[in-house]
Amino acid sequence: MRQRGLEREEIRSTQKGMRLHAYSGLVVGLCILGLIALLTACGDPPPAVSQGKATPRVTTPRATAMATPTSNAYSTPAFIEDGAGPASRAVPQFAYDKRHEGLVLFGGKSFTGYLQDTWTWDGHAWTQRHPAASPKPILGASMAYDDATGLVVLFGGSLIGGNQATNETWIWDGTTWVQENPPTSPPPRMNASIAYDAAIGQLVLFGGFATGANSPLNDTWTWDGTTWTQHPGMAPSARMNASMAYDAATHTVVLFGGDDMGAPIPLLTDTWTWDGTAWTQEHPSPSPEVRFTNNGTLYGAYPIQTSMVLDEATQQVTLTLAGSDNPGKQNIQVSWTWDGKNWRQQSLQHLPEQDMCLFYSVAQRTVYAFATSITMTAFNDSLWQWKGHNWQPPTV
Repeated sequence: MRQRGLEREEIRSTQKGMRLHAYSGLVVGLCILGLIALLTACGDPPPAVSQGKATPRVTTPRATAMATPTSNAYSTPAFIEDGAGPASRAVPQFAYDKRHEGLVLFGGKSFTGYLQDTWTWDGHAWTQRHPAASPKPILGASMAYDDATGLVVLFGGSLIGGNQATNETWIWDGTTWVQENPPTSPPPRMNASIAYDAAIGQLVLFGGFATGANSPLNDTWTWDGTTWTQHPGMAPSARMNASMAYDAATHTVVLFGGDDMGAPIPLLTDTWTWDGTAWTQEHPSPSPEVRFTNNGTLYGAYPIQTSMVLDEATQQVTLTLAGSDNPGKQNIQVSWTWDGKNWRQQSLQHLPEQDMCLFYSVAQRTVYAFATSITMTAFNDSLWQWKGHNWQPPTV
C-alpha cells in the first residue's frame, strides 16, 4: 500500500486539478489505515533490525492437492540489516540475473530522497556493486532479465520530482550498467509491466503511466536485444502497475489487474494472456479480489507490477496481493496460483509487510519476496520464502 502511495505522490505532482477530491481522499485514507494497521499490529521497529544474511533451503515441489486457505498468525520476517545489505528503501527496481545467479537491485526511495546504488544478492549475502556507469536516480522503472541475451534490462522510470519520465534503456552485464541506444523506443513512462516471453525469446513491455500526457497507457512493445517494436491491436485497457509473468505451461504471458487511475476505486481485476502476437482476455472463476469489500473480508489488497512470478520449480505462476485487513486493521497478504484457466487461492496471511515484490531464484529453486513494511519514520525491508502454500522467513 505504501508503494502505491509513493507512486501516487510522484504522479499527483503532474496532475493538479485533474483528480477528483473524493478519490484523493480515499487514497489518503487507505494509506493512513495501512500505517495504523502496521503500528497497531507490529509496533514501531527501528530502521535496522536483525538478520540480513539468510541462507534459503531448496523447496520441494508442492503436491497437486490444494490446501484450504487459512489465516495465519504473524511470523517474524528476516529483516535486511542496513549494515549487511542495502539501506532500507521502498519501490526499488530489481530483477533476478539467471546468468550470474543472483538478484540485482537498483535504487528506490528512502525518506531522504531517491537512491542510485546497485546491490546483488546470491542467496546468502548482499554485495554492493560499484559500476562505472549507472542510470539516473529513478522511480517506477521496469526491470527484467532477458534470457536471450543473458542481460538484465531496465527501461523508463520517473526522474526526481516525478514530473518527467524517461524512455532510456539500460542493461546490466554483471559488472556495470550500459546505456543502449535503440533506433526505436517506447514513449517515456513509469510503472510499466515487463516480463520475458520465453516462447518468442523477447521481453514484453505493457502500459504504464505517461507523465507528459498525465494518463495511463495500453501499448505493447517487445525488446529483441537491439531495438523495441510496437505491436498494435486489441489490448488490455490503459493501466499502470499490472502484474505480469510468463506461464511456461501455456507458453503465454499472463497479466493481472493494475491501476487505471479512475475514480473512486481505480483497481482492476481482469486477467489477460499474450501469445506473442495478440492479447486475449481470460474469464477465470474465481478471480483475485483487489477491492475492499463491505463484509470485512478484505480492505484494499493491491497488485503491483512485480507481485507475480513463475515458480520454475513447480511451473506455476504465483500472484501475491498485499493490503490491510478491515476487521483487525492488520496487513494482509493473499496468494494465488494460475493453472492456465483459473486462479486458485493458496494462502491468506497476516504479515507485517505492505509490499511483496516477487522473484524466482534459480540457484535455490525457490520463489522469494523482497518485502517492505513502513512506520512513521522508517522503511523496513525483509526477505520471505514461498513454501508452496504460504510465506515464511528464509531458512537460516
